[in-house]
Amino acid sequence: VNAGGIGDRATALSSSQVIDLAGFITDPALTDSSIVINTTDGAINVQLFDATAPQTVANFFDYIKSGEYNNTVFQRLVNGFVLQGGSFTFNSGTSTLNPITAGPAVPNEFSVSNTQGTLAMAQAGTDPNSATNGFFFNLANNDGSGANNLNTLNGGFTVFGQIVGASDQTVLNALAATTPVLDESQGNTSS
Repeated sequence: VNAGGIGDRATALSSSQVIDLAGFITDPALTDSSIVINTTDGAINVQLFDATAPQTVANFFDYIKSGEYNNTVFQRLVNGFVLQGGSFTFNSGTSTLNPITAGPAVPNEFSVSNTQGTLAMAQAGTDPNSATNGFFFNLANNDGSGANNLNTLNGGFTVFGQIVGASDQTVLNALAATTPVLDESQGNTSS
C-alpha cells in the first residue's frame, strides 16, 4: 500500500464523518471493479478503471452504496454523442425530474480517451473539477476524431469505465433509440 501523496492533514472529526482516502492510497494488487447497471432495456456490464481514475471510481461507488443511483433515469440523450444519467429520478405522476442529492465535486482525472462505449463523468459549466453525480456513456468516438472532442474540452472529461461487450453495446443502442418522455427543450428528458 502506498500512501505517499497524502501529506499532513488536520481536521476535527465528528463521530459520523467519513474521510474518503481512495484517491490517495494505491495497492498494486488492486484490480478494476465491475458493476452492472440495470435498465429498462437490459443490463449494461461496466468495467471501472480503479487505477487510472481512483477518486472518480470511489465517488461513483459512494452514490451506489448510498442508494442515490437507485431508480435514476437517463435524462439526456444526444444521438451519436452521449447518453447521460445519474442526476435525476422521474416522477411519473407529475412528469417531472427530481434531482438527487449531489455530493462534493471530484477532481478531474482525465487520462483515458472518450471513445464509444466508455463511461465518463459529466461536468458543470466550464469547471473541469466539478463532477458530482452525473455520468454519461459515449455513444460515439468523442475523442477528437469526430465532431466532438471531449478529450480537450474543459480539461478533458474523466473516463472511468467501459462497457464489457457487444451485448452491452446493444443495450446502449436500444436506450439511444428510445423516444424521450419529456421535451429536452424544457430541460426535462427521460429515457
